[in-house]
Amino acid sequence: MDMDQRDLAPALAQLRLDASLHPCAPPDPNPHPTPVSDAFPALRSARSTAFKREERRKHRERRRQRKLQQQRLAPLLSQRRSLDPNAPDIPWPCEPLVPPSTSWSSRPTPAAVPPPTEHELRAAAAGLAQRNALRSTLAFFSRDDGSDADEEDSTEEEGAFLAFFTELFEKDCELRDYYKGNHEKGEFRCLVCGGIREKAWRRFDSCAALVHHSTAVSRTKKRHAHREFAVAVCRLLGWDADELLPRPSLALEDPLVDMDNVTESMESVEEEGTLLVDPVYRPIPIANATPPAAPSFCLAFVLRYGCALLLIALGFPPFLEMTEFKPEEASHPPTDQLQGFEYCIDSNPPWGEAIILGFQHYILSLGSTVMTPTLLVPLMGGSNDDKIRVIQSLLFVTGINTLLQTLFGSRLPTVVGGSYAFVVPIISIIHDSSLMRVTDDHERFLQTMRAIQGALIVSSSIQIILGYSQLWGIFSRFFSPLGMVPVVALVGFGLFDRGFPVVGQCVEIGVPMLILFIATSQQYLKHLQVRRLPIIERFSLLISVIIIWAYAHLLTASGAYRHRSELTQVNCRTDRARLISSAPWYLIKIPYPLQWGAPTFDAGHSFGMMAAVFVSLVESTAAYKAAARLSSATPPPAHILSRGIGWQGIGILLDGLFGTGTGSTVLVENVGLLGSTRVGSRRVVQISGGFMIFFSILGKFGALFASIPFTIFAAIYCVLFGLVAAVGLSFLQFTNMNSMRNLFIVGVSIFLGLSIPEYFFRYTSLAHRGPSHTKAQWFNDYINTIFSSPPTVALIVAVFLDNTLELKDSARDRGMPWWVRFRAFKGDSRNEEFYNLPFNLNRFFPPT
Repeated sequence: MDMDQRDLAPALAQLRLDASLHPCAPPDPNPHPTPVSDAFPALRSARSTAFKREERRKHRERRRQRKLQQQRLAPLLSQRRSLDPNAPDIPWPCEPLVPPSTSWSSRPTPAAVPPPTEHELRAAAAGLAQRNALRSTLAFFSRDDGSDADEEDSTEEEGAFLAFFTELFEKDCELRDYYKGNHEKGEFRCLVCGGIREKAWRRFDSCAALVHHSTAVSRTKKRHAHREFAVAVCRLLGWDADELLPRPSLALEDPLVDMDNVTESMESVEEEGTLLVDPVYRPIPIANATPPAAPSFCLAFVLRYGCALLLIALGFPPFLEMTEFKPEEASHPPTDQLQGFEYCIDSNPPWGEAIILGFQHYILSLGSTVMTPTLLVPLMGGSNDDKIRVIQSLLFVTGINTLLQTLFGSRLPTVVGGSYAFVVPIISIIHDSSLMRVTDDHERFLQTMRAIQGALIVSSSIQIILGYSQLWGIFSRFFSPLGMVPVVALVGFGLFDRGFPVVGQCVEIGVPMLILFIATSQQYLKHLQVRRLPIIERFSLLISVIIIWAYAHLLTASGAYRHRSELTQVNCRTDRARLISSAPWYLIKIPYPLQWGAPTFDAGHSFGMMAAVFVSLVESTAAYKAAARLSSATPPPAHILSRGIGWQGIGILLDGLFGTGTGSTVLVENVGLLGSTRVGSRRVVQISGGFMIFFSILGKFGALFASIPFTIFAAIYCVLFGLVAAVGLSFLQFTNMNSMRNLFIVGVSIFLGLSIPEYFFRYTSLAHRGPSHTKAQWFNDYINTIFSSPPTVALIVAVFLDNTLELKDSARDRGMPWWVRFRAFKGDSRNEEFYNLPFNLNRFFPPT
């Protein structure tokens, strides 16, 4: 064997190995093609973790096959080397190669390929229709890559965006036909995100979701381009963009408003018969009429349009003439996501702004955190020092529960704090005869706290079982938009006794706070902006609290309440319970489990506490629905509700271990603050949880913020509780309110939800015991607690009537077609965006 043969032997062996592995594959003329996703990065789809795991498995399988081939050839090679030490690695001469065939080699008939699914056909059609459009947007946006993407786009750029997208739809007939034919059910991609290569992998299952995405983004890249893209889509589909898209406010600094154009259009009213009030939107027609005499016309013109210009300058809506009413123009289509929010649940404001907003949520949570221990600790026999420690423990656990709920629970921006639903069973434990016999106050406080801890630990199992077993999610399938209207509405309306009745106990502080908060939080001062940041509107709660708190402290320091009644001092003084003086400067105390001693367990106490846990479950479910609406998210699926309830059960377990003196629920006031600030960011609430933990271990600073008078919080509650109740009423948009069935269910549920708890409250106030007063105290606590909660009564009545009264053929009237796709986690593509667990934990805890 010569040297050439030895050199050719390894190459021939490799050819034979390749031929054995791929016997029927013809040579590839282009062995290294350039994938389309590399040529167009916007078309590249994100590879899931499951796909990568499958690729690694296939790679390991190929390596194993090669190793087995080498092992099969090893005996032949060793035998050849034993006979001839100079023999090459592969026996020579090789078997003669079979001459190449000019046709395909015969192989068994492959199995029939299954037909493509509807989803695959829809995805393929979407990719083909939007391929050229994505290329065009890439070329269009590549011209200004060097500009700052976070800055506001100029007016000229806005016109260029709208003109580009309009021309794109006009020229690309394939894209236009796809949008028109599949706007209700298809697969759409945001052309702006694809053009700027920002989250280009996102898909939307309808044009409505695409338009909402384009109008919901804020303080992100090319927000004006997103809005103009939404306008172009609305015009293509014949939708009214003025109704669907939020109208931009008209301020004096707004570059979109040309006051000269407005004035010129007013001067041309006689000649043209139309008045262009808002240059951004369509003109308002005015019927031609015979002009009056010159003097009266001049006077009317000056008064009429002078006042109009003054209103426009002050930021009021620029309506000068009422057009003729047209029913087709008065429709307000239902939307499953609330619009007009600056930041939704998965978008985050800048860090500085987020920290201040988180501090607002912390300040607001102090009302419930301080009020409950202030009410219960003196009844238990505790001192001011005990009250400070209970407040610190409750604030510490509230911060932990808030972080757990926003990270691993429902993922909604909700604060989980102390609940008033536990007051009835806790007072029953306080007045237990075995505890009342203890003469020493401090010892009675410790034994009562241990009994409450034991009852909370046992009763927390109710929510843990219902949550993690998915039983509550299964039961939530009976909830319809009609059935949830009374429940969510009474979560706000049912707390009316914590609103103005408390404000009236200190009118000189409460009424100014109520007026100032309404003026700063809503429409009146929202046009006062600093560098386009609505500071007054965004931080209205913090500004109002600081001003009125300083005013209340001035009244307290001047001795205005020195000779007033004890009730007035409790509600008006800034140091109503000597919290600041009781907290030492040097003490940094971290609450820890079982700090009051080992819990004691009693079956009667535990059964009574289970009723409060069920009430907390109902209130939190309604609060989750409202929080999803006020954070511009989709309604939470059944799996998310169960997951949130399960983690809330763990929160009540932590309350029992740390000894907070009460159980936990979602704080309704913090849900309302999401709508007041128009910021539904999850990160903001997580920052507030960090503030709670930090200030809970610093006694003096925590007591300082806890000295805010109750009246200030009550004035804030008047606005925020009403806002949450209005969110519940907004679910009526999904139902048919021309149906007597629906009117009956809503009316009866709301009325009984307010009337029955009011009866229980008045009976208890007069008789000092509830209407249920049998010999079984645990049964009394159960009945009195359940029927003292307005949302719980409303849930029982509404769900029963909604699922038993004329149920056949009433699904559309009840609004079920709107919510049925949100029952399952994968029923809507936006659920994964809003409710996915962090750190890729969905791999280990998949939604069911």
